[in-house]
Amino acid sequence: MDVVDNQELGEKGEKIACNVLQQALSAHVLPPRRDVGLDGFVEFISAAPGRARLHFAIQIKTGFSYANDDGKRWRVRNLDREHFDRWRHSDIPVVFLWVNPDEKDRVYWHPISLDTDRDHFYISKNRFITPAARFDLAMRLEPWQTRSDASESDLYELYVPPLSSGMRSAAKEYYRGLMRKGPVTHPLLGGVSISWHAWRHITSQRRECRQIFESLRLLPILRWALAHPARCSGLRRLGRNETDKLVREKRLLVFRSYVSLSRRADATIEYVVRETIEYPVDWLGVPTARTARTAMLESIYERKEDGRSPISSPPAAVAATHPVLRTGFAGAKKRLQPRGSIR
Repeated sequence: MDVVDNQELGEKGEKIACNVLQQALSAHVLPPRRDVGLDGFVEFISAAPGRARLHFAIQIKTGFSYANDDGKRWRVRNLDREHFDRWRHSDIPVVFLWVNPDEKDRVYWHPISLDTDRDHFYISKNRFITPAARFDLAMRLEPWQTRSDASESDLYELYVPPLSSGMRSAAKEYYRGLMRKGPVTHPLLGGVSISWHAWRHITSQRRECRQIFESLRLLPILRWALAHPARCSGLRRLGRNETDKLVREKRLLVFRSYVSLSRRADATIEYVVRETIEYPVDWLGVPTARTARTAMLESIYERKEDGRSPISSPPAAVAATHPVLRTGFAGAKKRLQPRGSIR
């Protein structure tokens, strides 16, 4: 391929990438004011409840001279080292876009940060621009991701069931009360529902009894933690399903919160949210394509740096009188039957 063909391919790729971005994000794509090693700037409205205007820069490459097949991912190569270092240290976030000429309107993306390694730069084949990317980008660009410490929370007590009740039965009624209060407004996801789906995960028989006990004791913290995430600490894509009219993408998001507790050290809480995003199959041909998102709690647990939990061993006096703890929590295992777990 000669220089002219490369230039034509690059120009075609830029047009495809800009069109896909505009449609997927309802975004404005602006050309750079001068040659700064970038191909444009993007402005779009955040999917978070605050509806903030978010910005990022883009670098577009097209064709197999810049990426080659590496199994379940693309290996990006032949990027100018000086430009790459400039993108890593840019004041405005930079997103790298690669257009595959063999796939119609398929634009793969990857954010570039200080940790991005030019010589080991890979893009998952599942990471391509769709209307769901608007939610991914909001998660990375929204200013809510600033660490808050436990001093910002109220002082919470861990859940202790009545001495006349078993932990599971009493906690289930407490959990029912949490559900009746309705969804919790998350600063990034909007309304997050609390349902029996999460209860089944929390009390799954595939989890250790100690883990179940610890998660149930966190129930008084649950609604506060959902509304006050300090940061997102993980994401796992569960795939996409496509029907004649709709595409449905699912993923699990892990958020971390810091909570002040009475009578013991502050806690680092992690909870998992299952997010589902739906949009039309022909979204590229529909300028006002509707995108819908739902979010529901999946699980909650305490993050322990040393692998142990300060709430895993109740005081001996309590253990001696509590109907569940008296025989050991393992004695209640037969009552813990719900299915599924992500831990």
